[in-house]
Amino acid sequence: MRRNKNREARRTSTVKAFGVIASVIFLLALSAAAVAVECGTIPSDGCTINGDLTLAAGIYHLPHGITFNAGTSSPGHVLDCNGATLVGVESGIGIKIRPSEWFTTFGLMVKNCNIMNYTTGILFSTPNGMKPVRDAIITDNFLSGNTRGIYLSGKVANNLITNNYFSNNTQGIYHQSIDQINNTIAGNVFSGSGIYYVYANDNYYCTGGVGNTYLDGATGPTCNGLYPYNNLIVNLDAKFAPGNYSLPSGIVVQEGHGVFKKKLDCNGATLIGNGTKNGITITSPERAERYGFTIRNCNLLNYSAGIRLSIVGSRTVRLATVVNNTFSNTTKGVELSGRDQSLNTVFSNTFYGGGIFYGYTNNNTYCVNGTGNTYLNGATGPTCEGLYPYDGLIVNTNAVFAPGSYAVPSGIRMVVGSGSSPRTLDCHGAHLFGSGKGNGIQLFPEWHTLPDILVRNCAVSGFASGITFLTNKPSSLTYSINDTLLSELTLFNNTYGIIIHGDRAGGNAITHSSLYDNNYSIYLKTAHDFNAEKNYWGTIHPDVIRGTIYDFANLSTLGRVDFDPFIVNATDTFVSGNGLFFAKTEGRDIEVRALIHRAGLIGDEAAVTFYHLRGGTELIDTHAVAIPPFIGEANATAIFALKDGDVVKVIVEPTDGEPDTGNNDAEKEFSDFPYFYVESSLGPRVAREEIEEYLKARLLTAYPTESILAADIIITVGRDDAANQLSLRYEGWGYEGTSLVAGGRRATAPYAGLVGSFKRFGKRNIYLYGNRVEGIIAAAKEMVLREHDFISIDNAYLIGDENIEAIAVYDYMHTPANDEHYLDNSHEFRQIVNNSLHGMHDDTSFTVATTNSESVTLRLRQLKPLHSEMFLDFTNGDDAKPVVFSGGIFSYILSWYEDDGLAKQLADSGREVWLMEMTGGPGTECDDCPNYSYDDLVDYYWPASIAGILRYSGSDQIDYVGHSNGGRAALSSLNEYSSSGKAGAGLCLDDFGEHTVPCSLPEHPVDRFVGVAVPTTLNDETPLTKSLRVDICSENIPEVRPAICESMESALLNGDYAIATLNSSGMSHVRLFNFGNRLVSHDQSFLISLVTLMNAFSEPKISLSLMDFYSRLGEDTSSTLDLSNVEVNKLYLFNAKPNDVILGVEDQGRILNGTDRIYLSSKQGFNYSGQMSYHHARIVSADDVERDIREVLQ
Repeated sequence: MRRNKNREARRTSTVKAFGVIASVIFLLALSAAAVAVECGTIPSDGCTINGDLTLAAGIYHLPHGITFNAGTSSPGHVLDCNGATLVGVESGIGIKIRPSEWFTTFGLMVKNCNIMNYTTGILFSTPNGMKPVRDAIITDNFLSGNTRGIYLSGKVANNLITNNYFSNNTQGIYHQSIDQINNTIAGNVFSGSGIYYVYANDNYYCTGGVGNTYLDGATGPTCNGLYPYNNLIVNLDAKFAPGNYSLPSGIVVQEGHGVFKKKLDCNGATLIGNGTKNGITITSPERAERYGFTIRNCNLLNYSAGIRLSIVGSRTVRLATVVNNTFSNTTKGVELSGRDQSLNTVFSNTFYGGGIFYGYTNNNTYCVNGTGNTYLNGATGPTCEGLYPYDGLIVNTNAVFAPGSYAVPSGIRMVVGSGSSPRTLDCHGAHLFGSGKGNGIQLFPEWHTLPDILVRNCAVSGFASGITFLTNKPSSLTYSINDTLLSELTLFNNTYGIIIHGDRAGGNAITHSSLYDNNYSIYLKTAHDFNAEKNYWGTIHPDVIRGTIYDFANLSTLGRVDFDPFIVNATDTFVSGNGLFFAKTEGRDIEVRALIHRAGLIGDEAAVTFYHLRGGTELIDTHAVAIPPFIGEANATAIFALKDGDVVKVIVEPTDGEPDTGNNDAEKEFSDFPYFYVESSLGPRVAREEIEEYLKARLLTAYPTESILAADIIITVGRDDAANQLSLRYEGWGYEGTSLVAGGRRATAPYAGLVGSFKRFGKRNIYLYGNRVEGIIAAAKEMVLREHDFISIDNAYLIGDENIEAIAVYDYMHTPANDEHYLDNSHEFRQIVNNSLHGMHDDTSFTVATTNSESVTLRLRQLKPLHSEMFLDFTNGDDAKPVVFSGGIFSYILSWYEDDGLAKQLADSGREVWLMEMTGGPGTECDDCPNYSYDDLVDYYWPASIAGILRYSGSDQIDYVGHSNGGRAALSSLNEYSSSGKAGAGLCLDDFGEHTVPCSLPEHPVDRFVGVAVPTTLNDETPLTKSLRVDICSENIPEVRPAICESMESALLNGDYAIATLNSSGMSHVRLFNFGNRLVSHDQSFLISLVTLMNAFSEPKISLSLMDFYSRLGEDTSSTLDLSNVEVNKLYLFNAKPNDVILGVEDQGRILNGTDRIYLSSKQGFNYSGQMSYHHARIVSADDVERDIREVLQ
């Protein structure tokens, strides 16, 4: 026993001894580490620096580098390597700056070190629990062959890294933390690799105009902005450097640190993806929901979504602004993906394909002060007129759709997202069409009862059900659809016009709508009654109407549909507050313009009364206006004195009366226009005065004032150095040396200009800058052209070195005749400035006479540029031809010129332009003028006009642009005379102004032929042709059925009847209003299209014979047009699809396929989707159509 105890005691003693020895060894090791690795002037591997130290020059192989303890003593310690070189083994850290655990250290410096072959050359970190090092300076170091030259980790702020040289590092400087802010990294040189970061942060890469130098492919931020790396997170204000950047995964914009309303300005940078990811994703961090980020001046190319506003969990993005960006080849330009993404603003962006996409209507803004987004190359999205209704759209807010026709095979759904507040859907005339299945508009009480819903101005066709009330799915649903009003709808070609499911749908009604060509117009599956009074059913027979309804009469457990009284004439005259417009006049009076609409094929006259409401009612004006058919529009105006807050009320009373008078009045409050003051340092005085007068006369939404104190807007013409400093610093535009800069672009040409606008001290300041007077003139013209873009919002537009309009001004001012007066304070220079502002071309009138037996005089006008021959050669080339414009049916000689039309644009840019007038002129439409035929146009009017133009211009060939009838008659004439010409086609003017000189049409007179909305056969069914082909006698409607039907043994087509009544009235020349007013049957497709077929229905006229020709062409379904002999060098056609109300896009194919003598490679068709934007009259002035025509004429 004693022996065992002794053994146990010895064992315990041994263990204790080993413990003591181990502890001593460990303490000695710590002591050795603390003492033995203190760095001296000759550093040892792994040594530590605790104070100031200057190394001895030399090369030191230190695999573990050295450690610089930042906070072991007083601040301001300096490590001066004195040119020493620290060499690693491709691992480890060269110099590790270690912060203090107890206090912040200021002023540390590392300089004159050569650091090579480490994983990290200099590690500047603040681990968790450590205090930061601030105001440190890392300078005059050389870092080479490291994975990372300098690595910033953790909270590293307010330090300076300057005058270092980085060579052949994988990454020169790398920082990744969100907390690395206010560091200055400038004056360094990077070779091979540059500065990399994960977050944009607030660091400074340029001081005093000095940034970093990047060589041999190195990249990084410059004085112009940040370099955007793939997957960059933008969490604070950021500005990119201009350039093209390949970012396949894009970047993320994320609010953080409680910030609000931050901005990303891409500064004109182009971000390029590979088509699979998003370019810029706006998101909220996990810890909070953030609002207010602005993204501007970005170009996004090849992304799935250019900019995507995303939702993470329950956090959403709101109050974001997306402005002045360009999207190209993106599947979706801007995507708002979530249900609650509201209060965002997306405007003044340009989309080449793609567009703006959303699944919910929400409450976002897509138009600011009349400025919306631009959609090109098939792009779609909301406009200033309303939302684009995408297939499957969920309407969860009040919503207005943009007019147009939309394929939505899955339809749309109205739901209530929160609460039970009313919802209004105004389709604004939009036509939703399906593919024979599904619901057009579904009303669904998803989470709450839907009370007091209003659905109006919609056309729905091609669905199983046009309107569906759904209250029976799921079966557990307890919410209702009550007191819904459907108004001004057109429901046709559906299986069911309206179907109501379930017993939680009471008090609902439809009124002042059209229901026809449905299997059932209304189908009840509910015990509740449905009010369907005052609607049009396509018939006046109650039994026929009853046959289209399924209700109590079919099944006794169902409710009743009350449809009596009903409407027999589906026309409606209306005005709305959105149709009232205010404009300034020469004095202080205000012009009030009311846009009156007429729905239906019968035109009418209406009395329009204006009331001025200010403390009482004052009658202002009453007069009659003629409103055309086909959902026509007419303007009524009154001019009177208004004050801010006054209200104008307009009442419209059609002479034929109508059942619906609820939309015959509207009112609008007048908000006074702002005042603007023009100040200028521009010389000479005559130039300054002309520009000031131009702005005062041409700005439509602001008044001029002579008092700067009274002005809301100050327009500065010419350079203002004090303002320029502000705009450069805070807005990024203005003068920079001898250049103008804006949006990441720079312009140095003498004619370069800039328009910039920002608000300061309660006033809006607009600056018209130019490198010389030519640039300022170009800026003034740009401001007038885009007035809404500058009057009320911050914006800037640079007129660059390649701007052809600015070059044209410069050239005109320096022609030999003008250059001698340049900058003189003289009458001559005043006129030069005036012409530069208003039009740099001569306008000369000519006439030509036809040679048929009933000779007529046709008007011609020449717009001849006043530029130098060098400029004309530059813009037109050596073989430029005059461009001849011919209007369509119901046009006149200025149709292509007025309202800054394409003809005027081309003339001001240097093309010789001619305007011709086959119809609509005083020589063709007078009371005793011949009732000319279509063949007269083909054989005499067109050949004479072209022969006259060729003679007067001295040319042997032209480029031709024809709209509608102007294109068709030209093609027919070319089919006859392309290869042969026509001798003596017209009689031109002699020296005494008489038509005595024969002028001939040569062979192949047309080089390039441009046809816009040119009809051929009109065989296809369009809203026009469908109405013309109706047999009005088979309608059997006593109120509209003409008496002639009683004696008719065959069909009487609508168009034939209208022509016959015009003929019997003795009219030989008619307006479109006259023809439409005599049509009987009302094709409801016109109610859908909501288009204005002409800009002026009251003027001009055409012959009754020509009207008859086109009416019969529209009635015929199997006509042909021979174009086999047409010979031109190039053929370009521009059409709307599927139709423009008059003709279908198929007519384009008939021309392309029928012109056998034109090479296939020399023919091209352009198609534009949207019946409203590109209807038969409007297509000629659509911006993208004008642009495309200019391109094919270059």
